[in-house]
Amino acid sequence: MARIRSNWRLSEQPEGNEPFVRPTSILTSRQDELVGYPDQFVLLVHYAQAGFAVLDVVGHNLQIEQPHLFDTLMLE
Repeated sequence: MARIRSNWRLSEQPEGNEPFVRPTSILTSRQDELVGYPDQFVLLVHYAQAGFAVLDVVGHNLQIEQPHLFDTLMLE
């Protein structure tokens, strides 16, 4: 993993262009050890119509660990 992380770079930042103006859902979790939920707040500037949810008692795989809650939020 260290080798992959040291060479992994995006050629273009996804949020580097104009704001995305269509409805968007951003789901995060408090126990995600890979992507911290506070780090995702910066996305709200780029996604003008975003909903933002922080789930508790879930790790990185929201769709696997809490499938019913994940599906409910996605379908909404």
